[in-house]
Amino acid sequence: MHKSGLPYTIGLMAAKGTRSQGLAYPKGLREHAERLFAAGEKQSAVARRLGVSRQCVHNWYWQWRNPKPAKPVKRKNPKRRGAGRRSKLDDGRWSGIDAALRRGPGAYGFAGQRWTLLRIATVIEKITGVYYHPSSVWRILRGLGWTLRLPPKSKWKPHRYVPREWKAPTRRRSGEAKGRAGRKR
Repeated sequence: MHKSGLPYTIGLMAAKGTRSQGLAYPKGLREHAERLFAAGEKQSAVARRLGVSRQCVHNWYWQWRNPKPAKPVKRKNPKRRGAGRRSKLDDGRWSGIDAALRRGPGAYGFAGQRWTLLRIATVIEKITGVYYHPSSVWRILRGLGWTLRLPPKSKWKPHRYVPREWKAPTRRRSGEAKGRAGRKR
């Protein structure tokens, strides 16, 4: 017994799982809760009466008050996949950025021939006027086909920074087979 005088009800507690998997409550319990909501019962009273947690009853109440539509809502742009924020730039501007990056860091006043994320973010902002944080620039580069190259491990020095360099994808000449460009036989 709890100090409130009500007995503990552990047998009806939910198992671990998500809403999509369904919860471990008896099937008719939720329907019974919905009938109690329709009769005007408070959420806390329904939770005590059914022996379930108040949070569970709260979730049931909001699902009962705001039922989901039967058919899924169609997206405005069915071609767009995945979640996340839309790109700040349209597709036409990306080819201009790729061409600008292929000119090399020296064309934009940077010393050395290594592209870093900070340098690339600076160049994108100079060209387009749109700011990208350096930590998100790698996604842009991967989308353009660029790859991250590390020096061979034999050149690594212990406890020192390992310089990384972004390399542009090599363009195939017409007539070359895919995957054969630049390989020695």
